[in-house]
Amino acid sequence: MKKRVSVKIGDVFSIRLNQDRYCYGQVVSKGRISDCLIVFDMVSTEHPTVSEITSKPIIFFNTDCTLQVPGM
Repeated sequence: MKKRVSVKIGDVFSIRLNQDRYCYGQVVSKGRISDCLIVFDMVSTEHPTVSEITSKPIIFFNTDCTLQVPGM
């Protein structure tokens, strides 16, 4: 079984879309089994600041997910 990643409310994370493009999300609540997250309307080839990311509109809201780190 994969190890659950320890996250905190407010953590911002990147999602790799391809070789050099990323989108970004944020943990908005934690549950015993799954976490709730949002994804921002931003795709970038470089990692912007947290304030740049969180100033973008929210395009996706998920209430049933578990974050995992590849290789864990």
